[in-house]
Amino acid sequence: MLIAVKPIDGKFPDYRRVIPEAPQKVLTIQRETLRAGLGRVTAISSDRHRPVALHLTPEKVMLAVRSPEYGASETKLNGTTQYTGAALEIGFQGRYLSDALASFGDDLEIRFGDSAAPVTIRTAGDDSALEIVMPMRI
Repeated sequence: MLIAVKPIDGKFPDYRRVIPEAPQKVLTIQRETLRAGLGRVTAISSDRHRPVALHLTPEKVMLAVRSPEYGASETKLNGTTQYTGAALEIGFQGRYLSDALASFGDDLEIRFGDSAAPVTIRTAGDDSALEIVMPMRI
């Protein structure tokens, strides 16, 4: 086996620029609740690029997908969910969001800016690791 390595000239990009500094909206949710909800709504979508809409209010958290071939699917996320902030509707590529969830413990903290800003996901109470997921237009 031969491994070839070539050094790259230049500076590594400043990753801190894409991490939102002070998101105003926070969702605390159990990872399994969100993962199961994603599985339910994405089951009807044959298009991998169709966004999953996340509807957030302090009273409820909903996931929805609309498919021209199969109609629409939506589900209310029950369980231990708490959302603080103004109402928000934001879209994600379902696979990216699902993949990001696999890296964390049971209780997640998801921080939002607006519907076009990057979203951070981390284990609640643990700042040692985070993932950033970019939203999609819905």
